[in-house]
Amino acid sequence: MVLVRLKKINITIYTKYKKTTGHDVHPKIWTQIMEAHFNMSKLTREQKIEIYEKRKLGKSIQKLSKEYHIRKENIKYLIRLIDRHGSHVVHKDKNKYYPPELKEEMVNKVLIENHSIKSTAIEYGLSSAGLLHNWIKSYKDNGCVIIERKQGRPLTMKTNQPKKKYEEMTLE
Repeated sequence: MVLVRLKKINITIYTKYKKTTGHDVHPKIWTQIMEAHFNMSKLTREQKIEIYEKRKLGKSIQKLSKEYHIRKENIKYLIRLIDRHGSHVVHKDKNKYYPPELKEEMVNKVLIENHSIKSTAIEYGLSSAGLLHNWIKSYKDNGCVIIERKQGRPLTMKTNQPKKKYEEMTLE
């Protein structure tokens, strides 16, 4: 099934390439073209700092966008974030915890004080403005209440059932 999907992607890329360039492409280079368009993995800390340094040396956002295969808006956000907080802000914190009070403070800053989502996210050092956007959406969907997800795996057994004694189990 995956192979069929890859073939469809290759055909799509082939047609787009032929339409835009007017050149025919040999099937052996479909993979190279596909990698150029679909290799959008997350950036490492080093790559983020490298992007920042290249931008400060004068490289255009357009060129950085093409080089790292990321959107121009993300590069602009990254540069503003590092300018505000320094390069330590881009360290990778997997599953960083934000207390509900802090989330509510940020949400209120956007909804009540009319600050922009991006400027608020940068002010608080969020890795992306999308986090704040999702919190605001959740806040509105849940009746203006911050809902905090439970940490860890969900329980597989019900814990509210009273435990039976061994004697009761054998009698049943």
